Amino acid sequence: MAALLHDGKPGILRTKSESAAGNIRDLHGRRNAICLGLSSYPKMLQPRRNAICEALETFSVQCLAEFRLGMLSMWMPEGSSEFRDAQFPNSFDRITFNAFAWSEDNMFKCLKWVLCESELLKCLKLQEPIVLSFLRQVRMGYAKYSNPYHTFRHAFDVTQFCYLLLSGGDCREVFTKHQCLALIIAAICHDLEHPGTDFAFQNCIESHLSTKYHGCQSPLESHHLSCCRLILDEPDSDVLANFSPEIRLEIIDMIGKCILATDMSIHSDIVKNWHEKVGDGVVNVKASPQELTIMILQMFIKIADISNVCRPWPVSVKWSQSLIDELMRVHDSVLGLGHIPNSFLTSVASEPEKVVYAFSVNIARPLLEIIVQILPRTRPLLSVLDSNANRWIQGS
Repeated sequence: MAALLHDGKPGILRTKSESAAGNIRDLHGRRNAICLGLSSYPKMLQPRRNAICEALETFSVQCLAEFRLGMLSMWMPEGSSEFRDAQFPNSFDRITFNAFAWSEDNMFKCLKWVLCESELLKCLKLQEPIVLSFLRQVRMGYAKYSNPYHTFRHAFDVTQFCYLLLSGGDCREVFTKHQCLALIIAAICHDLEHPGTDFAFQNCIESHLSTKYHGCQSPLESHHLSCCRLILDEPDSDVLANFSPEIRLEIIDMIGKCILATDMSIHSDIVKNWHEKVGDGVVNVKASPQELTIMILQMFIKIADISNVCRPWPVSVKWSQSLIDELMRVHDSVLGLGHIPNSFLTSVASEPEKVVYAFSVNIARPLLEIIVQILPRTRPLLSVLDSNANRWIQGS
């Protein structure tokens, strides 16, 4: 696998016939400072901003979503169709995909389509009633907390990006259907019952999660995996029930390795391990074929988890605003407990644009370069990421 070439250039995966890369849209919007909303108040107005944030907490999740969408419409091009409701599975295989244009019901239907009817997985003949039960349990898991960012919609968005990577001919020639299924299930479940905070905050409030996962290397990711396993352990929602015990365990093991790889606290270790064992992907590859397959699947879900940085600008900035909203909730909650927010939360509160820019350039881009090494067809995404990052720092 590692010695394959793609159009004369080194590449870990190749396809017999690569279609030309489509145009990557970069829709223009107004100043993103408006989108940052309350989070970008000057320091002198911090008390006022905090008071407004407290008032906003009394709103329902639906009202908060409408609030963000209303702000978004202030700078979006007039007549834009980017945020209208989409019908599945239209546009599901495009990088310009916009998860915000989908109703929850259509997201649910589309995930069922991916598992049961798509060309990628339909040959596995998963039982539709069990798939529906599985997805209902997943949807309930994400609904446990009212998060701005870590939601069923985020899981849907991550799943779409994984599907996009897997559905190309290059991947179909390399990965088995069981490996594809493992990645899709991992993407669907990777943030199940996310509390909307980091684990440090859970320790601060001495939550049940802090007790249950005390001393665990990847506590939140271990919780997401545990929730996934609980759903799969129920006969009514075990989408893996028809496989042999050996294959079922193999798929569950791959799911676990993929979900745990989304822990950003071990991101640098995972990337370092890739460079040490894979290198340029052509010579001196130290990873075994089986190990390399797992490492690629982990890289796929990792880039999918942060794929908002290489989405079209209006979609990308809306995802960033959702994450900033969630982080600001943690920031204000820490203050409310009488503690001092850490340096990261302080930066989010004072200079959110710089935080997004630094993440895009220092974390997301090197990871995307690895994806381009694996799948050269994804190279155009680098220019989209660069364009988005520059717009954050330029404030336009």
